[in-house]
Amino acid sequence: ATIMVITFFLSIVFDRERHLLHTLALAAFLILLFSPPSLFDVSFQLSFLAVLSILYLAPRIYRNLRGEEIYIPPEISWKQKIWKYVNLSFIVTVVAILGTAPFVALHFNRVSLIGFLANLFIVPWVGFLIVPISLIASIFSFFFYPFASLLITVDQFLATLLFKVVAFFASVPFASIYLPTPSALEMILYYLLLYLGVHLRKGKKINPSTFRPEGRGLPLTRAQAEGLRVDPERRFFTLPSKTGFGAAEWVKYLFVGICILLAADLAYWNLKDSFRKDLHVTFLDVGHGDSILVEFPKGKRMLIDGGGLHEDRFDVGKNVIAPFLWKKKIQRIDTLVLTHPDPDHLKGLNFIASQFKIGRFWDTGLREDSEFYLELEKTLQRRKIDRFPMNENIRSQVINGVEISFLNPPAGSAGPVRRQNPAWLNNQSLVMRLRFKNIILLLTGDVEKESEERMVRKGYSLGAHILKVPHHGSSSSSSLIFLEKVKPDHAIISVGERTIGRLPHPEVIERYKRLGSKIFRTDQHGAITLVTDGEKIEIKTFLKDDY
Repeated sequence: ATIMVITFFLSIVFDRERHLLHTLALAAFLILLFSPPSLFDVSFQLSFLAVLSILYLAPRIYRNLRGEEIYIPPEISWKQKIWKYVNLSFIVTVVAILGTAPFVALHFNRVSLIGFLANLFIVPWVGFLIVPISLIASIFSFFFYPFASLLITVDQFLATLLFKVVAFFASVPFASIYLPTPSALEMILYYLLLYLGVHLRKGKKINPSTFRPEGRGLPLTRAQAEGLRVDPERRFFTLPSKTGFGAAEWVKYLFVGICILLAADLAYWNLKDSFRKDLHVTFLDVGHGDSILVEFPKGKRMLIDGGGLHEDRFDVGKNVIAPFLWKKKIQRIDTLVLTHPDPDHLKGLNFIASQFKIGRFWDTGLREDSEFYLELEKTLQRRKIDRFPMNENIRSQVINGVEISFLNPPAGSAGPVRRQNPAWLNNQSLVMRLRFKNIILLLTGDVEKESEERMVRKGYSLGAHILKVPHHGSSSSSSLIFLEKVKPDHAIISVGERTIGRLPHPEVIERYKRLGSKIFRTDQHGAITLVTDGEKIEIKTFLKDDY
């Protein structure tokens, strides 16, 4: 902003033509010249996009809607000035939001729907009250501090009111919506659509003699249209043509064409998973906790656990899992699963349950009285999501060719949690065996030796190619008798760099090495994705080369 102002005033001093778009381009050039990484900075992107949108789109939209230029003539009445100011403020707010929306969605997966109205109050409140008072206070602070202090107190009061107003608008239902991460193609098509949209105009074809040679591709101003004997209310963007064919038709065709491309893009993302033949399983890096995304053939999806930090308000569901899903254009989870109500499996699920379409919810029937569990329960009830308690007596489920068997907990375990006995809660974890053709995965939650030995005694078929290591590699799990039955080719450990206790335990790691299992850890490899066609397995890691 400082560079733009200095450049603008220099153009006045040296009596040069002033062009705000050129000034904006110069400001961007100078910033990137001295700090190239600024190009990837969110504040740089949003600031310049907002200003560019205001400078380019606002005058054209206002001219199209009102049939007049965007400036406020001094000769009109004060009522007309106020009305025109309100119109201008609304249009400026709209174009700023429209111009930045793709990058806001890219970085935050969220777009405001109420900003159009909120800014009508917030912008003048800040621009005409808070900022001027702050500037005056800073000047008086050099020679009359008591008065400056009084102004700062007033400013503080105004800022407090502003925060309350912002909080009010934010609390309005559907004040903002969450969106999947837009692709580069979608962003390009969006901006082309926005550009063409402001040049869609009604009117007759303009003869080539009316084309502006000094500004190709620009709309005629009212004065130019009048000078060329073109109806000022019916002028529009045009291209030179020997036949007199105006560009309005080209603009319309391009506009419709881009709309069709965007519709095709939407259809592609909604249908592409329906043709998937492989099973994809991703162990997300959620620190100390579990979260597993299972993508079945033909498009069904299951999310097992939502991670969460025991003594931290950081929302893993909102800040880790949801962005991952949005990046993959996922907006529906067919089956949401909670293996057991421990914070490191539970806390991230509430955001997912509240912001994504959920088909059904599986858990073990254990009920918790913690804040996070009660929030999740309320969300399930509010959204009328069907809930199914699962245990070893539930018959196997088949989802698009993948058979899911339940090996734990024992029947009759549902009920209040025995919070005084953490080992008991871990041993009630939902254990699922997934079989896709000839490939088997064993997902174990946080079961400990007691449940491991029980499953061995029950004679369950435990052999698996992929094992989600029980209880994050704790010494209280991965018993030798259990591992000898499973004999996994690959062992996946979901664990954080800063874990509770000594996890994974060195003795546990050694057991897997003696079995010949290849170990993958989310704290070292990041997200771990396995892809299988039912015969062979491909494992990809976020932080290292594929295996």
